Amino acid sequence: MKKRDIYTMSNGQPVTEGSVSELCGVLDKPALVPWAAKKTVEAVAEFWKPGQAYSEEFINLALADAKNAHRKAKDTAGDIGTRAHLIVGAYVEGQLLPEHIKDPSERRCLENFMKTTRDWKWLGSEITLINEWYECGCGSCERTGMPVELCTARKLCGYGGTADGFAQLPNGMYVLPDFKTSNSVQSVYSMQCCLYSQAKPVGDHAHLGLLWPLIQEARILHFDKELLTWECLERNISEQIPYMHAFITVRRWKKRFESRSHSTYNDPSQRAQTIELSDDAVAVSSSQPI
Repeated sequence: MKKRDIYTMSNGQPVTEGSVSELCGVLDKPALVPWAAKKTVEAVAEFWKPGQAYSEEFINLALADAKNAHRKAKDTAGDIGTRAHLIVGAYVEGQLLPEHIKDPSERRCLENFMKTTRDWKWLGSEITLINEWYECGCGSCERTGMPVELCTARKLCGYGGTADGFAQLPNGMYVLPDFKTSNSVQSVYSMQCCLYSQAKPVGDHAHLGLLWPLIQEARILHFDKELLTWECLERNISEQIPYMHAFITVRRWKKRFESRSHSTYNDPSQRAQTIELSDDAVAVSSSQPI
């Protein structure tokens, strides 16, 4: 169940806009900051006892340990979450049942997942997706009626991703399930599912292409690491579509400027270049106020 690192477009070139994870990664995760602070305080409280004196060496060691407390907690939680993801993924693929699992906690994880998704019809797992379009703004030059050889902006763009699964509910609705093992459910998960839904299955899953446009909603299946239970959350995909381009534009901006050195930025020849901010050919010169 390893996610793909490289996604390729129909022209054989890597996707220009990165992966779905990279597109959603343009947003910070503010919940991680207070969580890290909480873990640091808990680590300090574990070392510090009222009414006791501590040596300078002990204090330094305790503070150094507390400084990394959130990283240790993240690694531990990540291991549990990764294992849960692998278990339910193997079940969706038809390769695993609870009786095949020896560990009681892992068996309970899968049993609760099966209860949450009872009567779901699983149509696919680990589905590779590609969404591609022409820089000129049309889905294809043929769609606009313009002869392909006359189009001057036939640069193919696109992003890729791997969806956790594809399912049909008992009521007949096609949904896009997404397995999450994080401590909280983030709003960007809805955009992630939207980006998946607007792409097309490729490779071994190309046969799902006829059903993919029928996806109406997403289902976030969120795992509770303490209770070993799964929560099913409904997500509207269509309301996210108008904001897809914003994520693509912001990632283009970050990709262009985050790696630029200070010396390069101060180079007048570099600053004078026109910056294209979107596919709509909106240009902003560095000499113009923003």
